[in-house]
Amino acid sequence: MGTLAVALFGDLQLLDTGLSRGEQLQVQLLGIFACALFIFPLSLTLLVLLNRFTPLRVSAEAEHQG
Repeated sequence: MGTLAVALFGDLQLLDTGLSRGEQLQVQLLGIFACALFIFPLSLTLLVLLNRFTPLRVSAEAEHQG
């Protein structure tokens, strides 16, 4: 939310990017999307590898016990 708040509420003169509020919002959204495209596959890969060596779920018996 903070990334989008910069585009929505930030002082455009202080940002000094030369972009309008709408253009700044597009840039901020692009940055969020780029981060998600990098982090999601990386996290998924690490979790799959971790789960292969150390299961991330408890056994059915332990889950039943609470």
